[in-house]
Amino acid sequence: MSVHEPACGADAPSLRPSLGVVQGIGVALSMVVGSGLLILPGIGVGLVGAAAIHAWWINALLTLPLLLLFAKLGARYPTAGGVAGFAEAAFGYRAGRATEALLIGACLPGAAAIGLSGGSYIAAFFGLPPGAETWVGLAVLAVATLVNLGGAQIAGSVQSLMTFGLIALLGLLAAVALAGPQVDIAAGLTAASPLAALPALGALFFAFTGWELFCSTAEEFRQPRRDFPLALAGAFLAMLVLYVGIALAVQLRLDPSDPALLRAPVAALAGNLFGPWAEKTVAGLGATMILLALIGGLWGASRLIFSAAREGLLPQALSRVGPSGVPRRAVLTFGLLAVASLLTARLMGWNTAMLFELSAQNFLGGYLAALLAGLRLLKGPPARLALAGLTLGFGAFLGSFGATLVYAALSLGLGYWLAPSKRV
Repeated sequence: MSVHEPACGADAPSLRPSLGVVQGIGVALSMVVGSGLLILPGIGVGLVGAAAIHAWWINALLTLPLLLLFAKLGARYPTAGGVAGFAEAAFGYRAGRATEALLIGACLPGAAAIGLSGGSYIAAFFGLPPGAETWVGLAVLAVATLVNLGGAQIAGSVQSLMTFGLIALLGLLAAVALAGPQVDIAAGLTAASPLAALPALGALFFAFTGWELFCSTAEEFRQPRRDFPLALAGAFLAMLVLYVGIALAVQLRLDPSDPALLRAPVAALAGNLFGPWAEKTVAGLGATMILLALIGGLWGASRLIFSAAREGLLPQALSRVGPSGVPRRAVLTFGLLAVASLLTARLMGWNTAMLFELSAQNFLGGYLAALLAGLRLLKGPPARLALAGLTLGFGAFLGSFGATLVYAALSLGLGYWLAPSKRV
């Protein structure tokens, strides 16, 4: 049985293929290019100064082998399980379900953190009182859920239109900032040694996550073997140009002592170029980008719920697909779980940093699972040697999270334990 065959027989539900290359690029960018782009360029400068620009392209180089692996495996195994499907193909049914639980465990605190971030941006934009970010965040989660209930065609079109528009505006902002006669781009690129950027690699790497969720959409491409890798490549190139442009503009245009550098560097950049009205506009764009990130993240996460139900890890009722081809029960289930996660975080007093950390470590675990699957599935000494080196590197990076890895271990163990002993 191939990994993308339904686990429960020929009549098991499947998702309707409706995505092409352009929509796929929009979906991928909305999953990867999120609110971090509005904050991380300033954090990088705060950590390593002029060397920060090197951290962006070094992280891009580190990510590229993973994307090549995702493109190859996603085209070969187009399944809603994404990375979990790769793990199943390499190591068997239970390994696939454990990886699925690991990634669902990443999505829940991640969705709560993004919801709270969106609530904060919108509350600040409208001048709402303290505490309003919780209720606004819940509303943002509700909107993202409703958009996803419209199906891949509607959600993909909304994401493509809004994502391309926002990226075009941010790209224009970077171009205007770098076009000034007083800006020396060459000096900015060579002002410091790339080795000095190493302390910022970990913090800025989180701007490059989200690709593992995009793998969960492979089943919804009309021609996955051709279009999925093309969408992945197009999204990566667009992301790289945007990231380096914005990061370099922030680095060259803003005073390193400006307090806005760590709080809202891109908004400060807009204010520096065009005045206070532009700073306010970029704050609004930040809220929109967060909503797009939630739409994309909820799309991928709901497909993980759908796949887990189809494969027997969750109740089979969650794998039902309506006439429109949308797994509505899976979408609604994850939306409700995300709301519960946000409320739990507020009740427990967890901040967004804690939620992002829990999410990030599970996503890094997913990257590690994909690398191990690649070692098992791909042939040829060069590929295996490269994957072995990346596996060791990402394993060491994951180990740096310390005690919070208990959450990742519980996610994996729960998925392995709940998986039925054999398929039905």
